[in-house]
Amino acid sequence: MERTRKVSLARLRPGSARPRSDSNPSWIPTSAAQVEEGHLTSLALPFGLQFRLGKLKVPFGKLNTLHTHVWLSVTPPLAMNLLFGAEGWKDTGGQLAWLLPLPTFHELTVAALRGNSDVGFAAAANKRFAALAHLRNFFPVGDDLAFEIGGSAAEGPTADCDRCKKQLGGADFTLRWKPLESNVRHSVTIQAETIWIKTNALDANNLARPGGWLPADGFWVLLDLQPGLRWHFAARYDRAREGEERLRGFSAIVNFWPSEFSNFKIEYRRMTAGGESWNEGHLYTQILLGAHGAHPY
Repeated sequence: MERTRKVSLARLRPGSARPRSDSNPSWIPTSAAQVEEGHLTSLALPFGLQFRLGKLKVPFGKLNTLHTHVWLSVTPPLAMNLLFGAEGWKDTGGQLAWLLPLPTFHELTVAALRGNSDVGFAAAANKRFAALAHLRNFFPVGDDLAFEIGGSAAEGPTADCDRCKKQLGGADFTLRWKPLESNVRHSVTIQAETIWIKTNALDANNLARPGGWLPADGFWVLLDLQPGLRWHFAARYDRAREGEERLRGFSAIVNFWPSEFSNFKIEYRRMTAGGESWNEGHLYTQILLGAHGAHPY
């Protein structure tokens, strides 16, 4: 059994023109303490712009932008775990977000990143950067229903050869029903996300083979039902592949909040890989102390 302890700190200056600093140091007993997220955010740029610099939750897709403690599930989707790691893609760099001047919410984010080796990049080794673009679109449909569509793309060098690179693409969709008169007690959410990655294949001389790519991809679909203030019931189906490896999973999840400061999650997971299937059980507990900032919708 793995026990995880995390401490999150945030310093905010509401209404200040100076940059805001946010930090989320974390400690896992099996590893050294580390800064999970720590950055400066501008608050006074014109034209709907916002700049962020530091260690970031990379804005790729929907789930990767969220901290793991707000996930409905205990385990990460198979595609995220296989392609990004158990806690998703975190990296050091700068990002610029632009809130487009349109009647509905549309946000374009571009980023230059150091290149996280856990994702397969090696930008720092050859003094090149990984580049990313993310477009988020939000559409309300009446008072109770809204949906969000996003698209992501990234490219960066790998350590396989001087000109080798990795390309990433992703798309996400969220549909949420929350009745206006009881929005904290009842909701239905459908989420779907897909990720695909291409990495240069090498020739006999360990050089990038023209037109040769090694693909990896995956997707997941999640349905969340909230019948009451403190309960969520969810189901998730996900698949992933990388080379000859094929993974498929189904999860049934129960979330219970005894109060605003504690959370219990139980997840049953049915896994299939390499022609074999097995069952998993996961239990997650969380204790919150003090105020906690709002998370993206």
